[in-house]
Amino acid sequence: MGWQMPVSCFDCQCKILSNSVLLVMESVDWSEFSFLEQYKGRGRYPVHSRIGLLKALLYMELSGIPGVYMLLTILARDMYKMKILGLERLPDDSLFSRIKLELSNYMDRMVSMLVGMLKTLDSSLYQELGVDSTKLEAYTYKDKQAGWGYDHINKHYYKGYKVHLIYNTRHVVPLSYTVTSAKVHDNKQFKPLVKKLGTGILETIGLYADRAYDSANNIERMASIRTTMISRRNKRNSKNRYPKYRIQYYCKVHGNKLNHLYKTRMDCEVTNGLLKEHLHLERTRTKGIIKTRIKTGLTILARQIQVLYQLIHEKNTRTTIIN
Repeated sequence: MGWQMPVSCFDCQCKILSNSVLLVMESVDWSEFSFLEQYKGRGRYPVHSRIGLLKALLYMELSGIPGVYMLLTILARDMYKMKILGLERLPDDSLFSRIKLELSNYMDRMVSMLVGMLKTLDSSLYQELGVDSTKLEAYTYKDKQAGWGYDHINKHYYKGYKVHLIYNTRHVVPLSYTVTSAKVHDNKQFKPLVKKLGTGILETIGLYADRAYDSANNIERMASIRTTMISRRNKRNSKNRYPKYRIQYYCKVHGNKLNHLYKTRMDCEVTNGLLKEHLHLERTRTKGIIKTRIKTGLTILARQIQVLYQLIHEKNTRTTIIN
């Protein structure tokens, strides 16, 4: 091993301030993730910090680095950056494959933890929510776990997966997610998404959804916890042309007012766009539903960290621009 000059805390802080992505990641209280470092008593004691490896993966997502090989190349050239991320020496690329599988067991927990950090900065985080899904095409047609689905926007069939999201409409940040084959109907994931919110759903005033989630069960389930669900009525569920919204079966609300409220649901397109175009979710090179869930989870964590930083510094949360 070659001789290395000692790195002072002042030098590290200068490096953080000069790198916007590292600055964003400093907004997270990483001590909350200490459960990742627990030794399970099997095999050799881990050489690398699990939190450090997680931070390296999230740095890759936030920086738009296309893969682990490029990440390792960057870290090998910048020992300061590697130390700031919490890694004492350069990991092997195969280690990242293993740590991703380990992190898959804690992905929902980590997403919920960051939601909790966001909630401390915005107490109204759960009040207005939206639910939607977005397509994620398979990297290869040989992916046996991918299914065929229909893209209603581009009017064509595709093979791949669906990412189902519940998001905050004000900050366009995901609060819970699931990943399924593209052939799974959106409505089947409504209950699991709501369940992942825990008691936070009890604070929700309005929940906005498209026709895919239109059902009396959903409306009544939300009404039982005093949440108003506004969804366009699916014409396949009824021969009648009116009313336009299913909630009008239960209470008298003017259509113009509902039209105004329903426009909030269009924030789902903003959320999906930020995840795909700016955080490169649509450029996944994974194969199989487990790896796709891991990739999606890391992208959602990256988006949550962005919003956390933006809230702390009172910046616009409806963008990925952090400067």
